[in-house]
Amino acid sequence: MVSNDHVKIPTDGTDVWEIDAKLLKFENKFASGTFGDLYKGTYCSQKVAIKVLKPE
Repeated sequence: MVSNDHVKIPTDGTDVWEIDAKLLKFENKFASGTFGDLYKGTYCSQKVAIKVLKPE
């Protein structure tokens, strides 16, 4: 599901969105809330926001 420069969104009707967490690179935390913390990061050279959920 990953090409050279971006993540390919599935178009076959599936809703499987799991990724290989080893490909995430965390940068700085920029927000925190009731349900978790939000970090800037990259995934396969693409800028992303990464939400880390707090345990229930």
